[in-house]
Amino acid sequence: MSPNISSHSKKYSYSKIRAHAKRVVSEKITFLNRSGKTIIGYYDHQLNKNSDLLVVISPGYAETKKDYISLAYYLSSNGLDVIRYDNSYHLGESQGEIFETDPIHMVEDLSSTLDYVQENLGYSSCGVVASSLSGRIALRVATKDSRIKALVSLVGVVDLQKSLLSVYREDIIREYGLGRRWDSLDLFGHEVKGTIIKSIVENGLHDLQGTCEDVQRLGIPVTFIAAERDVWVDLKDVRKVYEASLSGKTELCVIPGSLHQIQENPRRAKDVICKIVLACLRHLGHKKVNASSVKEPDIREIVFQNKIELVELKKLTTVTRNGERVFWGDYLSRYSIAYRSADFKEFLDFVGDLLGNVVFGEKILDAGCGNGLFGAWLTERSRLNAERCSRGDWGSKPLFQYFGLDFSYPGLLDAAHRHERCVAELYAGSWAAVQPEFGYILGDLDEGLPFLSSTFDKINCNLVISYVSDAQLVLRGLMRSLKEGGKLSVSSLKPYCDLSLIYRNYADSTITDKERQEAKALLSSTGQIRKKEGEGHYRFFTGPELQELLVQAGARRVKVVRTFGDQANVAVGEK
Repeated sequence: MSPNISSHSKKYSYSKIRAHAKRVVSEKITFLNRSGKTIIGYYDHQLNKNSDLLVVISPGYAETKKDYISLAYYLSSNGLDVIRYDNSYHLGESQGEIFETDPIHMVEDLSSTLDYVQENLGYSSCGVVASSLSGRIALRVATKDSRIKALVSLVGVVDLQKSLLSVYREDIIREYGLGRRWDSLDLFGHEVKGTIIKSIVENGLHDLQGTCEDVQRLGIPVTFIAAERDVWVDLKDVRKVYEASLSGKTELCVIPGSLHQIQENPRRAKDVICKIVLACLRHLGHKKVNASSVKEPDIREIVFQNKIELVELKKLTTVTRNGERVFWGDYLSRYSIAYRSADFKEFLDFVGDLLGNVVFGEKILDAGCGNGLFGAWLTERSRLNAERCSRGDWGSKPLFQYFGLDFSYPGLLDAAHRHERCVAELYAGSWAAVQPEFGYILGDLDEGLPFLSSTFDKINCNLVISYVSDAQLVLRGLMRSLKEGGKLSVSSLKPYCDLSLIYRNYADSTITDKERQEAKALLSSTGQIRKKEGEGHYRFFTGPELQELLVQAGARRVKVVRTFGDQANVAVGEK
């Protein structure tokens, strides 16, 4: 969970922001944790003004300090100094790779951060905001460290065993108790050492009972912010933890209709941020505060700082075209199962409806076709539409001409075999007279399109535009290849998308263990995509941003819809 509302459709001049009298400044800090590992973070505070109140933001699992810029700037704008940092053995700039991650490292990093703010900034106490798995870690640290005077647990994990079971449909903790061991395993989309389970269990961080026991030992104010539709954390368990508190200072705030990634809905994310600000102010000394008194930061400052930190993160890793071909080839080998997902089929239905029914003889480009799932859907849908026409309305062969373009050769082979099977099944006998024709092009959208202008009647670009180097340049090339009056559909996962509900819906509907393992592998690959997005190599677009891209590429009558379990935006425009 990372309530960063930095995505914004407006453009800002960064030279003007530099000249602008900033209200909040961010100073980069570096220190060593108790094991000697380098921790890198930011100290956010009002310009020329330090507060006597401090909040430490502990990032969630597989998140970085950048994910909390908006929250930090809200807190700072309301008179609270903020420290946010990257965990060691994690993502971000601090020392160590996430493969080596361990909850005890996270405990140590939070404790070491408290050491730093006391020894270097002079704060003898502070509040802590911790998200997801870090919420559980912060509860443990707070039982032993009296410097924490207030805690906000943001969609905090309270029963890790149940969270793993809920999503993966596999009781990893129970299997560990029965003697199973792993060299490595997937933990929420990232490969980590199997010894992490041993550490979790031995330190009592795995179950609801341990969480309740830690809460009972606390005498400080604790605010639990829970998501009503959270797949990872059962709201009933959060209520049990809340009820277990003996301090009388515990609060529970439930965000209606939200998923674990609360920031996937910007409006709810802003509401959550305000609740966090109020809780920190109230429990750290400012008793008379209310929602109307919360000051908003300057969005330009958030956008500017986000740009700075994105550049820093992007420097940590290198993405090459050959590396991308290998990555996406591996991803596509797992992606075929998406075609069996009801949420994905709904997504394809939306795209198809926006593009409109196929007219006999149309040329259709599937730009970034992957393993041909849209082509398979198109083949099935067109056959159904043709059945509704009289045979006198049939045009000459073929029903349509499909061209699939992708830079993954294995993906194209898979697409060709899939389409061949579809045609053999659906266009036998008399239907052979109108069976569609298929062609495939091995090409890279970033290197331009090998087509003449005004070639295609329809172009579809599904969930690809986020991964190209220059989205605007690619869309202009697609519009050039489109005939006058033709339609272009482009889609993207939305910023801070939460695919956990889609995954669980599919896992609940599968029959075999093999299918569940395939889905688990796909979820792991999705975690790697999210990592690259966080590092600035990929970019997910909001609906307005997709609309603006299409308009700038020359499209008119642009329409935008949300689909794929509310986690993807689709925009369609005409030439």
